[in-house]
Amino acid sequence: MQDLWIVGGSGAALEVWAVARAMEASGPQPWKLRGFLVIEGSPEFDPEGLEVRNEVAFLAAPPTSQALIVVGLGEPSLRQKVAQTYAIRGFQFATLIHPSAIVGPACSVGEGSVLMALSVLETHVNVGEHALLNVGTSIAHN
Repeated sequence: MQDLWIVGGSGAALEVWAVARAMEASGPQPWKLRGFLVIEGSPEFDPEGLEVRNEVAFLAAPPTSQALIVVGLGEPSLRQKVAQTYAIRGFQFATLIHPSAIVGPACSVGEGSVLMALSVLETHVNVGEHALLNVGTSIAHN
């Protein structure tokens, strides 16, 4: 089982954490939620016993076990930059889909993306890598 780390410590990370928790509650996952990687300080919310590590130190001395990363930042350009930083270092990414999300026929969800609660991909929708679909997002065909 791989450790899942959420990069970030503000509102978007909290929402990603909620998706991961809902997925864990819905059944076994190939990962265990381990904690948060933050630039400095601590998350803006109670991490409820999860580990909080400094991102710079984590990248300088990565864990010996294989870790999965999911980016918990809301700004798209920053999400891409952070994802590239981890990809260059050989990390793999988790794709998180809330149990209440609907992914219709002929849809695809890119690596590292997060679909929050009540997200809907109707049909023939391709979500790219490291996208963040907020609560209740609805996307129709093409």
